[in-house]
Amino acid sequence: ESLEGAVADRDAAIEENERLRGYLEMKQKYSSFSLTEALIIGREGEGHSTFLTLNKGKNDGIDIGMAVMVSEGLVGSVCDAGVSWSRVRVLNEASSSAGAYVNRSGEVGVLCGDIAFKDTGYCSLKYLSEDADVVEGDLIYTSGEGSVYPGGIYIGRVISVESDGFSRTKSATVECAVEFDSLKYVVVITSHENGD
Repeated sequence: ESLEGAVADRDAAIEENERLRGYLEMKQKYSSFSLTEALIIGREGEGHSTFLTLNKGKNDGIDIGMAVMVSEGLVGSVCDAGVSWSRVRVLNEASSSAGAYVNRSGEVGVLCGDIAFKDTGYCSLKYLSEDADVVEGDLIYTSGEGSVYPGGIYIGRVISVESDGFSRTKSATVECAVEFDSLKYVVVITSHENGD
């Protein structure tokens, strides 16, 4: 075996070990969730990937509306499922939304994909009150309210806050913790303590 082949094998083994370690950590952290790991076999979207195709589907207990994550945070939700495949809409896709809250202050809003951010991977945290306590650097998590996502999953951090005098609301730009374009594997939450 060549030296290059040996190095490639070692690198592949290290990557596999890190992936499995992350999966085990998620199983421990989210012990009330039933998790199914899946390989990404396809990507769609201009600029950044906005839809991912997985190698598992209904035969593996995966169905429409299930949340998808990795150890770094939330990825999106299953929007279509076949017998042996499923399709995931990622958080920054324009039709995505998730109930979310600001960890520091408890302020609640709705995280939305935004066509304006299609090339950046950012999202918008909208419907915050005019006097909402949200600042740059705040960490954003799923609220578990009004969406398919269970509460307490990390989404990302606020990079800017904007006020809208007309609607008397605030919105925040959120940099997602997950780099959607670099994903190889994801974990689907097939059930969680809320019974969903």
